[in-house]
Amino acid sequence: MVALLAAVTMTLGNLAALQQTNLKRMLAYSSIAHAGYVLMGVATMDSQGFQSVLFYLVAYYFMNLGAFGAVIYFANTTHGEEIDDLKGLGWKSPIVGAAFVVFLISLIGIPPTAGFTGKYFLFVTTIEKGYLWLAVVAGLNTAVSLFYYFRIAKALYLRPESEARFATVRSSPLFGGLLASLAVATIWFGVGPGYAWLLDYSKYSQTILLR
Repeated sequence: MVALLAAVTMTLGNLAALQQTNLKRMLAYSSIAHAGYVLMGVATMDSQGFQSVLFYLVAYYFMNLGAFGAVIYFANTTHGEEIDDLKGLGWKSPIVGAAFVVFLISLIGIPPTAGFTGKYFLFVTTIEKGYLWLAVVAGLNTAVSLFYYFRIAKALYLRPESEARFATVRSSPLFGGLLASLAVATIWFGVGPGYAWLLDYSKYSQTILLR
């Protein structure tokens, strides 16, 4: 039942996100889809599955917080939350734009980010526990998410700078620095020393959870 719930949750979340043009609504529906990915680990009902869930939740915290933060950062300049409002702004604010792309790559599950590592653990655990069909559904859903996340990156960088609605982007060094730090953490937990630390932390935490 949990495996079926995971499949339905991620599918409905991704299909709903695919139709959105508002950034906050898109990320909100994608959060539903990610809840479905988390349920993949819960469905295994064993320590390895719970460990994968804990790893993914920590990774998701950084990338999702950063994605919403980037939306707020740009909304302060454009006073809009539509994808088209981001046209050309990646060139106007390169640090925040690059950080936003890192968060999107991690949400999709592409290396070298923590999102990829977290999904890898979830997929491996799910397959090992005999839920191959669920892993296939999750893989198809990941492919769907690529389309709507890419629309954001396309607006930021694949639109000419001349299409930007504003000649300059209101700078906020503190906010921009925070987003850059979250982007670094997203990569650090994926391939850097943080990977081993987070893996050990997940193992320790799941032993406490299962006592």
